Amino acid sequence: MAVPDRGADRVYIYQVHSTNHVERIRTMTLPPGTGPRHVLFSQVKNGKTSMFLISELDNTINAFSFAYGNHGNKSLDLNETLHISHLQRVSTLDATGRRTKPMNADVASELAVSHDGRFLYASNRNTESVEKADTIAIYSLDADATKPLRFLGLNSTQGKIPRHFSLSSDSRNRFIAVANQVTNDLFIFNRNLKTGFLEEVAGYYSFGKLDLTTKVGPMNVIWD
Repeated sequence: MAVPDRGADRVYIYQVHSTNHVERIRTMTLPPGTGPRHVLFSQVKNGKTSMFLISELDNTINAFSFAYGNHGNKSLDLNETLHISHLQRVSTLDATGRRTKPMNADVASELAVSHDGRFLYASNRNTESVEKADTIAIYSLDADATKPLRFLGLNSTQGKIPRHFSLSSDSRNRFIAVANQVTNDLFIFNRNLKTGFLEEVAGYYSFGKLDLTTKVGPMNVIWD
């Protein structure tokens, strides 16, 4: 189990024992100004476990590999057998991999991996311009590579402050639903299964008029 601490620039790794005892077994210290927000574990067909960490202060995604000793037996003492390797850091904004400074206009928010393990998605919230729509960054994902993520491009969310998005629950993840908090709306996009990019709008719902003085728009979207 992983718990990011935004203020401390750390990620705490815990083992949950069969006795319901929770033990902290690792403390991952990140560069100052990282601002870790969410983590996502992904296990693909080859059995490898990866962890992706999105950070909202420097707008990066860090990729880690998790190796379990004793032939992958997670029920044993992971404090002795778990090995975590940092693989890569990429930007959520472009292909440079650069970190941004804290308190900049861009704030990364959510991430997701497609069921087939081929694509990773990350949303960006721009707090500077109301007119300019925000984006979802798209990466190809190769779990066997030493640097598993490759930036492919950005897609518009058609709204402002995509605090959360999610892939549809069908086996192919044919759709992506995006909750835009400030523009107070929900967009559902078709997903190109070959390229990973978002395509035409498949659905739209407005929760009410735009009101920049409040933050009462949609915060989360989950598929059944």
